[in-house]
Amino acid sequence: MTLLNVASLLGKSVGDAEKICANFGYHIRITKQDGLAFVVTCDLRTNRVNVSVSNGFIDSASIG
Repeated sequence: MTLLNVASLLGKSVGDAEKICANFGYHIRITKQDGLAFVVTCDLRTNRVNVSVSNGFIDSASIG
């Protein structure tokens, strides 16, 4: 798996970010959307990108 620079996802739409992540073998999990935090598991997955979304666009992203 090639490493993904998660900073490159900032400002992208969720759909665009999903396509980018898929090209690198990663999956997206939305952890927060428009100020509403979702309940998520605490397991660490190195092929998952946790994202926060505001108005349909990624405003933070991290591996895990």
